[in-house]
Amino acid sequence: MCHSGGNFGTDVFLTLLSESGDTITEYEPETAYTLKVNILAEGAAAYGFQAVALDGANAQAGAYGMVPSGTQVVTVGGVDYAEHSERDSDGSWDIPWTSPAIGAGSVTFYAAGNAVNNADATSGDDPDTTSLQVAEALGAGLADIDHSLKLELAPNPTADILQVSWTSELAKPNALQILSVTGQLMVERDLGNTANNLELSVQNYPTGVYFVRANTSQGIQTKRFSKL
Repeated sequence: MCHSGGNFGTDVFLTLLSESGDTITEYEPETAYTLKVNILAEGAAAYGFQAVALDGANAQAGAYGMVPSGTQVVTVGGVDYAEHSERDSDGSWDIPWTSPAIGAGSVTFYAAGNAVNNADATSGDDPDTTSLQVAEALGAGLADIDHSLKLELAPNPTADILQVSWTSELAKPNALQILSVTGQLMVERDLGNTANNLELSVQNYPTGVYFVRANTSQGIQTKRFSKL
């Protein structure tokens, strides 16, 4: 950052809120939220910020809505950044954000905040940066999207081998993925001419909960399994 030299003890905080005002740690796809940006600093005269939401490939994740007065959205390299357009005396902003479509995985918000002395120069200011990662709620509402696909996992729980099978006349899956509860892609298989089953090794996965996601021409079905 070009602003420096200040000593306000600046701390930047990010919180993602639901429409009811609850703090969330995982998002539902294509749902409206509020990204709250707060800057705490002792003795600063004014504040500014910039925030961006990126997926695992560092591409734009979701979309900002109509931002409040004193803020704006600028696009750089195909990525949208929410930022102040005027100095703020409180150091707090509520930015509307709509989450991406199903399958985007975890979203990371990155923010930079600046506490300034209002001297119209870059010296005497005190910046800080932070980030917030929010997982996609893979288990919520996905299992029933594609009723024509019957996805089965066995054994469940499993310590080493997971047998995945499916029966479908209308929506044969074209790809299969295993994802962690944080949205990390563990493995992806192009099914091609695969009959109706697949054997996957999960022996080296850390103990925990995972999701098998089958992608079809008619939608997505997801099932949960536990790794012992």
